[in-house]
Amino acid sequence: MTARSWAVALVLLTAQSASAFVRSATPQGDALAWVTNCIDYFVNQDGSDDVGINSVEAEVVRAFNEWEGPDCSDVNFTYSGRTAENRAGYFQSEANLNLIVWREGGGGVDDWEHDPSIIAVTTNTYCTETNSLCPFRGAIIDADIEMNGERFTFTNSRFLVGTDFDLGNTLTHEIGHLIGLDHTPNRAATMFASAPPGELDKRSLEADDIDGVCAVFPIRPNEPACYQITGNGDTGGGGLSDCRARPGQAPSSAGWAALGILVLLRRRRA
Repeated sequence: MTARSWAVALVLLTAQSASAFVRSATPQGDALAWVTNCIDYFVNQDGSDDVGINSVEAEVVRAFNEWEGPDCSDVNFTYSGRTAENRAGYFQSEANLNLIVWREGGGGVDDWEHDPSIIAVTTNTYCTETNSLCPFRGAIIDADIEMNGERFTFTNSRFLVGTDFDLGNTLTHEIGHLIGLDHTPNRAATMFASAPPGELDKRSLEADDIDGVCAVFPIRPNEPACYQITGNGDTGGGGLSDCRARPGQAPSSAGWAALGILVLLRRRRA
């Protein structure tokens, strides 16, 4: 088993109009899914060099609310505030933070370590086997969004300069990866792989995206507002609360394999 799986965004050149949402999946073909429908997230306190932290928070919350909006889905997002944490990834035995962070350069973890042509990267950490940590294959146990502030200029202004990228446009797309969606061949959808400077279309969901979130988080009649999936795939109020609360020090490649965990980086082209 390899320790890391890379998924590179491809710009599809053929127009597609039919609904064709795509689920992210394990190498064995198991669709990625969260163990709970209630997902909390944090914003790094430094925000973006281009947009003030209050505006960053407002756009992040708005983008998550966009995915929470369809009434055929029961996903529930909670903004848990600002954090000094700036590391993306899964860290065994430390507090799990689903993080949105800007990489603005300056050295160390603040540098953009991915392809410089990529505007943002969402990293999903998921299970490739079942064990005491993993209730099912494909269970997402951490997700983080890194924004490439080192190479791109972000804005929340509707008066876009030709080289600027709309903050909400990018965030809404990346949150689709966070919940377990891959790129779709549908060019009109928010989860299409590319976005030109100044685009605003991906700020809102299209029918393809709504079908996707409702497939990942369908309405479950007679379930509590927040549920967790038990080891047999049922929903319930307890049992596996530590599954998303036990990130910590990254093990060696052999350690990842032993834990039955892979890291999937979803890349978005500019």
